[in-house]
Amino acid sequence: MFTESGQFFTSGGGYEIDQSIRFNDNDSAYLSRTSGATGDRKKWTFSAWIKRGNISSNQRLFHDTGNTNFIMFGTSSNDQFRVYLGADILTTALFRDPSAWYHIVVAVDTTQATASNRVKIYQNGVQVTSFTSAGYPGLNYDTIFNNSGTTYQISGQSVSEYFDGYISEFNWIDGLALAPTSFGETNDDGVWIPKAYTGAYGDNGFYITGATAGDLGEDFSGNNNDFTSSGLTSADQVVDTPTNNFPTFSSINLDGVTLSDGNLYCASAGYWSGAAATMSLPTTGKWYIETLVGNRYGSYMAQGFVPNDGSLITSAAQALNYGSQDSATTPNYGLGMSRGNLFGFYAATGTTTASVTEPDGSTLYSTNEIYICHALDLDNERYFVGTAFVGDGSVTWFGPSGSGADPETSSEGLDISAYLATYGDYGLTFFHAPNKTSGNPYATVDFGQSGFTFTKPTGFSALSTANLPTPAIADGSKYFQTTLYTGNGTAIGSGGLAVSQSENSTFQPDFVWIKGRSGATEHVLTDAVRGVTKELSSNDTGAEETVTEGLTTFGSAGFTVGSDGSYNTSSATYAGWQWLAGNGTASNEDGSITSTVSANAAAGFSIVSYTGNATGGATIGHGLSQAPEMVITKSRDNGTGRNWAVYHVVPGPTKYAELDGNGPFYAGSTRWNDTAPSSTVVTLGSQQTTNDSGAAMIAYCWHSVESFSRFGSFIGNGSANGSFIYTGMTPAFVIIKCSSVANSWTMYDTVRQTYNPNGRYLIAETNGAEVASTTVEIDILSNGFKARDNQNNINGSGRTYIYMAFAEHPFGGDGVAPATAR
Repeated sequence: MFTESGQFFTSGGGYEIDQSIRFNDNDSAYLSRTSGATGDRKKWTFSAWIKRGNISSNQRLFHDTGNTNFIMFGTSSNDQFRVYLGADILTTALFRDPSAWYHIVVAVDTTQATASNRVKIYQNGVQVTSFTSAGYPGLNYDTIFNNSGTTYQISGQSVSEYFDGYISEFNWIDGLALAPTSFGETNDDGVWIPKAYTGAYGDNGFYITGATAGDLGEDFSGNNNDFTSSGLTSADQVVDTPTNNFPTFSSINLDGVTLSDGNLYCASAGYWSGAAATMSLPTTGKWYIETLVGNRYGSYMAQGFVPNDGSLITSAAQALNYGSQDSATTPNYGLGMSRGNLFGFYAATGTTTASVTEPDGSTLYSTNEIYICHALDLDNERYFVGTAFVGDGSVTWFGPSGSGADPETSSEGLDISAYLATYGDYGLTFFHAPNKTSGNPYATVDFGQSGFTFTKPTGFSALSTANLPTPAIADGSKYFQTTLYTGNGTAIGSGGLAVSQSENSTFQPDFVWIKGRSGATEHVLTDAVRGVTKELSSNDTGAEETVTEGLTTFGSAGFTVGSDGSYNTSSATYAGWQWLAGNGTASNEDGSITSTVSANAAAGFSIVSYTGNATGGATIGHGLSQAPEMVITKSRDNGTGRNWAVYHVVPGPTKYAELDGNGPFYAGSTRWNDTAPSSTVVTLGSQQTTNDSGAAMIAYCWHSVESFSRFGSFIGNGSANGSFIYTGMTPAFVIIKCSSVANSWTMYDTVRQTYNPNGRYLIAETNGAEVASTTVEIDILSNGFKARDNQNNINGSGRTYIYMAFAEHPFGGDGVAPATAR
């Protein structure tokens, strides 16, 4: 069980992994072994936990040096998973999530009569069934594996295709084709986690853990089938593991830089370059990060933190500007230090920039390498930067008064309270931004996985999933689920169709949003406050309808629908998105209008029923513990001209959008009275869409809950390598909407499409069938999502987008298993 400086790390599971092996493709790193005996060439199992570094290149995981059979990432550098056993098996899924760990199992048994049973591939405990090529080996095919005299390699193929990233718990089983449950299990929160393998290995089996730093290829299976290492050193044993995931620089959130050494080394490839970390800081705590910076003389360089508000895009110029300005009077977006005329802190505090000058700047920047350390105290709202030359025994810390500051004395740090008041709720992400076309300025970052060169200040923590705060919601399926079903056309009088939730947990839903996938049917929204059979549609302005063959029951683990075509046409397919509110209602008198509320404070969601009075400035109580960040309202009693109205925290209360239309967020004071929601009430304008005189109204209110829900924005970059949006969770459901110009409400989830890229979307303002697109795609990842196309719906150049997202799982947290890579 791993401890570091007295801190106890746990993954939330019973089996802890202490280390992994880091492979750097630039070092041509690999492990090799020549088999001394022939085992079972027809039947074997490969199992490994893998965290990718660089992506979009061909990378071997295991193969024979004769290139007869192999297991690898990539074909034509496109991130597919590939198994070649005389013929190619290529997944449709692309494996390009560098922020977390994959568990990959390949089980081979060529004695099986059915071809598809001869090779089974599993990702995170689930069998992969979608392939662009499925060339299964012939019956009784003898693979090259487990063959006497054959040399095998972990990583690499002769002089190319070396793996880049981290490998842990590499099990090879000779003579058995095993299910992934031999190596992992689903925990109580629904997360796939490692477990110890306890079965037989066979003669050629091995178990590589990297536990011996001086002998990374040591076999712990008991067979003494040790591997010899090449291009690896003891420094390549790191504590970044599937049970305690550390950040690196992100290979999907960078521009103008090259990464290596497990994405811990960042080198400039041109002006205005930069890379962001794969993990953001939480909004509280004390955090320590070390970097070793080199070749800086004559160049600009910035390091620090940027707010995780969705504006962190793959623009190198922005990355640099976030953290550096060469003028002490110009505020900027970032919090950090830069090399220019000044060395010090730059914090956007509204009108001023705080700074401190390094006393010996000429020496500092003519020296080839120097350590730059960051101590960020979010609890006391103070920030320290430290420096040390190579060979120094300690760090010299700087605060606003210069050198001699002590991070353990919070008052000596730079006061960042004004900065955090503006940006702190988003969380902060570390970045490095070199700026030179020659001389190769670089930085190596250590978030703690390499052991730190210096003693971190007392009370400060390394950044890893196990050191993140315990999330309030560890299992997103307790509060939100997507359920798919196929209609049977059965009327309520004959029992209707009971739709049952199928995820890790179940709940009685209070709000169900249903859309037919296979045909042009309206979106139908029903909630427990208005009552069963009461229907509103997001794609029209109509008044509430009573549909007796609509949704008739909110069950303990799903819902029941009748034979109405929008709910249950025979053989048609549907998606039902479900939220848990309060499973009951209460009168709320917090506002000037008394409301009836079903609220779930833990999940940040409430349903509010009220009667409009057309009075600007009227308020309704929402029943939550903090201000809603997204509110959707609709008049129930009137149709024509009564659009849906949407408030979102990013455009703010002076703007609104219409859920039934694709227009942008319009300026207008009559929806929200130019007043943001408070911790108790939502303020209404006089307009009918939010406050229809004498009409029954409904409002759906949400706010972000750390690691469960997120309501933010991002700026599109117009590239197929699109913007990455950090959410701190694995999203289960995402709606994206351009707020600056007209574009649709585009809806994705991980049930309709279970792998990346995800191009199955529905549009909230139309009745159109589901689209399976290859041009409007996103990747849904372990810690957020990334646009993978330049289409205007999701990633138009320079356009601002808002989103709402709900989680499958948190990215991590103390006592919680880290999310797996997708």
